[in-house]
Amino acid sequence: MKFTFDDTVFSDLCKDVYGTRAPARSGHLSHFYNETPENKQKIWDDLCDQLDDVMAEEAAREKEAIAIFETRVQDTIEIGAGNRETALRWILEGEFGKDLGHWTMQPGYACYTFGIPYSYENEFEPIVREANGN
Repeated sequence: MKFTFDDTVFSDLCKDVYGTRAPARSGHLSHFYNETPENKQKIWDDLCDQLDDVMAEEAAREKEAIAIFETRVQDTIEIGAGNRETALRWILEGEFGKDLGHWTMQPGYACYTFGIPYSYENEFEPIVREANGN
């Protein structure tokens, strides 16, 4: 049997699947480290399958968040913003207040808040910079 598990990254795999790193002396980690290589491989494979599911769920949530956000942008354009840049500024101001220079308002924070990819930072950055007078 070919083994593909890796003792050095098992804790990372657990974190990716469960969202938190388990203490080394309890739970999955203790169970894993005390197993035979064959059982370690089974545990590893099961976690890899779970990670595939987690990643698919995350991708679906992100796709839904993008659709919701893009609908909001289009609705904002239709109610008077006129263009995407103005709609984005209105949305950011509506969500975070007109003081976009506040310490919490970074383009990445807006992405996190809306659950959208960080590639949107490129569109938010000029709006935040302008609000800061830069």
